[in-house]
Amino acid sequence: FANGKLVAFDNKQGKVIWQQRISAPKGRSDMERLVDIDGPLQLVDGTLYVAGYQGNLTAVEPLTGRVLWQQPVSSYTAPSIYGAQVFVVTDKDTIMAYDRQDGAELWRNDDFLHRGLSQVMASDGALMVLDSLGYVHVLEPNAGMAVGRYKLGHKGAGVGFVRHGSDVFVLGQDASLSRLSLN
Repeated sequence: FANGKLVAFDNKQGKVIWQQRISAPKGRSDMERLVDIDGPLQLVDGTLYVAGYQGNLTAVEPLTGRVLWQQPVSSYTAPSIYGAQVFVVTDKDTIMAYDRQDGAELWRNDDFLHRGLSQVMASDGALMVLDSLGYVHVLEPNAGMAVGRYKLGHKGAGVGFVRHGSDVFVLGQDASLSRLSLN
């Protein structure tokens, strides 16, 4: 919800099973107190991962709502999971990696500050993000170092990535569609 709460409902009766505050509003103005949970939640191997604007990156036990770990991270996008890592793009466009088990920060990459990055897509030993200028940046997932960059024919961070086989499709904000081969 836009108030920083995550709520689980019984899908048959509509009753609240549990609710957990992911982020607490702070500040005086409405803008300072904004704590949206943006982007889809990620459920992987029995753990729910959620990130929020002006809030936290949180790992939650989905049946009980118990917080397993939490890190102060403000993000507009959903976290991405690959192997033993959770990746998130902050609201300032820093790419960060955390350990899935305990939430320990593994690395951060500040090379793309204020570039309007998309959600991270992790696949086949590489991370990809799209920036607002239409560049796809490829990073190595264990250290976060940039290993490649490709200019697409459109502008805007776009909708993000969809993988199909060995190809990745990128839908731009201008409705252009690009295909990248991972081979």
